Amino acid sequence: MTTFPEAILDHIRANTDWDAPTALKHLGGPLKPLICYYLQEGVATFRNIRNLMPECDKLSLHFALEELQSSGILRKAGTIGMPPTPRYCFTDLGLQMRRVYEPLWQWSLANRGGV
Repeated sequence: MTTFPEAILDHIRANTDWDAPTALKHLGGPLKPLICYYLQEGVATFRNIRNLMPECDKLSLHFALEELQSSGILRKAGTIGMPPTPRYCFTDLGLQMRRVYEPLWQWSLANRGGV
């Protein structure tokens, strides 16, 4: 049986052109996986994401969103309302990387009581 980290790295290798260290550099940290998890259903505003992550301060969330944008995983999908409120969504690359996160989410649900 493949251990959890090996399974995730194998999935990264099979589904992206990135090597594992590059992928982990762009996807690592405590906030980026959560942001990607909350965006898996589509588009969200900063406020939507912030409300789902009340333990996270605004500045840390802002920087994590900027890093995901500079990595090409997320993009701003335009604004709504007045004052303008940016919405975030996955890029094509981000949609590919979402496939990398899915085994992680499934693993965490299956092992909820043990971790």
